[in-house]
Amino acid sequence: MNTYPVGTPVTVTLPITDEQGTALTPTGLSLAVYDEDENVLYSTSSLTINPGDSELAFVVTGNFNTPANSASIAIRTVELTITTATGTFIQSQSYIVKARSQLTFLKNTFQTMDRAKLTATQLPNLTEWEASNDEDREVALMTAYERLIRFNYRVISPFNGQSMLYSGLNFELSMVDWQLMTSDSFALLPVRFVDSLRKAQVAEANQIMKGVSPDDKRSAGILSESIGESKMMFRVGKPLDLGLSKQAFECLKGYIVVRQRIGRT
Repeated sequence: MNTYPVGTPVTVTLPITDEQGTALTPTGLSLAVYDEDENVLYSTSSLTINPGDSELAFVVTGNFNTPANSASIAIRTVELTITTATGTFIQSQSYIVKARSQLTFLKNTFQTMDRAKLTATQLPNLTEWEASNDEDREVALMTAYERLIRFNYRVISPFNGQSMLYSGLNFELSMVDWQLMTSDSFALLPVRFVDSLRKAQVAEANQIMKGVSPDDKRSAGILSESIGESKMMFRVGKPLDLGLSKQAFECLKGYIVVRQRIGRT
């Protein structure tokens, strides 16, 4: 599927044929542009072609190629309905419109891509990160962000209780707080905590791109695995699954609040 920048016009060329590629003689042509939820963004039934034309080129203007709700990526589908003396036929083509970056500060990331690349220089063994392209890194960073905001964080405030954002020396951030966080509020967070968050996001992104690891297999309850002459054995017992890679958790050690409840069943 082709990808185009958000807000730019896109020319879609559709064949005037049936499903087998046989040329058709249309008695009427209508066209519609849909978004990814099949909402009609534009429609017309006043299209004409010259006799003998085998295809129709239609320009979807830039205003229809802008995602709704400040989204950074969307799909557009152009559908051409061809009416003939023998029946009705449909040709369609889809494409993606995408912003230069999908990362939006405090919506799906703690940092820009350039900042993440800088953060990565402070972490060891980021083999998948180094080998990946920016598109894959973006997706991994967004997934890592979603994982990180699920935790509660206990932070020591450097503002001695005088901050308008926080009421005491120690405060706790929850998922709700991240949903309400603004750039100004984020700027008041302790530098060391922010640095740890960003390192954890990159470390988790690296793990996401890496895929299944020995820790994942052990978490799934696998005790041993043999591939040819290679064999791995795992200790009996299932480790505590915190929903975060070991490296990312280490970056945030001392900040993450882990609560365990014990009750009767």
